[in-house]
Amino acid sequence: MEVGFVCGSYGWGGIGLIRYDGGRRNPIGAACCIGGGSGAWNVPSSSSSGGGGEYHENEQLQAGCHRAIRGFLNRRALRTVQYYMKEFHDGSTLDWLKRFEEGHEMDEAMEDVSSYLKSMMLSPTEESTVIFRHPKGYFKREFKVKIEPTRIATRIMEAKESVARELLEDLRLIEAENLELKRQHLESRVSAPDLARRKRSRIFDCDSLDNSDTPLRAPTYDLLKKLLTDMAAQRTLIRYRDTSNHDYMWLLHFLRGHPATNGDVFLADLLRQPVTKRINPDHVIDPSRIASRIMKYRILIAKEWEDDLTCTASENMALKRDVLELSLNSELNVPPERRLE
Repeated sequence: MEVGFVCGSYGWGGIGLIRYDGGRRNPIGAACCIGGGSGAWNVPSSSSSGGGGEYHENEQLQAGCHRAIRGFLNRRALRTVQYYMKEFHDGSTLDWLKRFEEGHEMDEAMEDVSSYLKSMMLSPTEESTVIFRHPKGYFKREFKVKIEPTRIATRIMEAKESVARELLEDLRLIEAENLELKRQHLESRVSAPDLARRKRSRIFDCDSLDNSDTPLRAPTYDLLKKLLTDMAAQRTLIRYRDTSNHDYMWLLHFLRGHPATNGDVFLADLLRQPVTKRINPDHVIDPSRIASRIMKYRILIAKEWEDDLTCTASENMALKRDVLELSLNSELNVPPERRLE
């Protein structure tokens, strides 16, 4: 059995829900769709896959996780650069970047932006004229602006490294976030829920005026937890599909009515659900146990993502080397068969 993975995208700064589809060549039957519209995600219905199929499925899930964090990092890096352009009123460069995006097809999930950045770094320098006029015509000023695509691509790669360093630090907070959610849940059982929410300890603390942080670190952290919770919930669902049909169907129903728009709110709602009993066979569904499994997967996936983020600088260096070799081969008119590999 094959499980495909696609991570959708809602604009440059957002992330889509996760979609799991059955094998394209050998469909495994009807899939259960959670949500609706373009942001819906599907989970394959239960089927006997055998030991080899289960191993292959786990490989596909892990590969999907790796692609998800790469796409997330690329989107947030590009969004950060655009934020800087708007903040410093660099409208000419921002307009050029938008035109460049329109003329160069890019994967919607932005899992691999190497070809996109290569095309940008090999683009020629352009000049444009910026005109400032007084509304009543008292004065008119013209300025020549030079657009250097290589510098823009370098800024995007530098933003990737900065965001990657912050994500590495923030992923290490997930275990503390899990413990705080459990503590808050226990506190709400012995005191008023509103009072328990007010007593929530701050795990992530970011100063927007601190020059050492990127300007979008706080919203990036919220989106990171959302993506992480989505991935963990999917792994939990797949796990229950193969081990406990009652837990699988209960979690599937819960996910339909409680989209994980906020990771902490989603888990808090899950912890508050009452224990239920099922028959044929007899089984007790404990939502707190399901939430604990999702939290464990959050920690596991966070550790997997650390390996992807630590290689960001080396990937940028390899990309710059490839662009340099292409430029040298082009300038020296080296035949393709003799070019540097």
